Amino acid sequence: MTAFTVSAGYANGALEYAVRRGADRAQLLRAAEIDQRLFDDPDKRSSLVSYQVLIRTAKSQCNAPAFALEFCDDTRFEELSVVGLICQSAPTMGDVLNQLSRYGKLVAEVDLGLADERFSVESTVDGM
Repeated sequence: MTAFTVSAGYANGALEYAVRRGADRAQLLRAAEIDQRLFDDPDKRSSLVSYQVLIRTAKSQCNAPAFALEFCDDTRFEELSVVGLICQSAPTMGDVLNQLSRYGKLVAEVDLGLADERFSVESTVDGM
């Protein structure tokens, strides 16, 4: 069985966002069973389960039912991951989706149960 993971940079971004919103850093780390030293290297990996606990705990501590959405809305992806930088430099939305398909596992390595790529760009005769 594959262990599903999230980049340390992305998990650290969520942690820092929660702390800015008033959450207690030590409690978040303890609940998620994450050692702060993990964040010394943004290319290291956190377990998906730890990340999910971090998000749920932050949601509770910040009294923010939509914490995950707010984190994504308020955070620049390129500050969390090289994948964000790659996507930021893509000239079109189609190129962004292609880059996400190619490099997305650097951010989160999870099994979505999809037969095809998570993101795809398709051309049709009528342009729709």
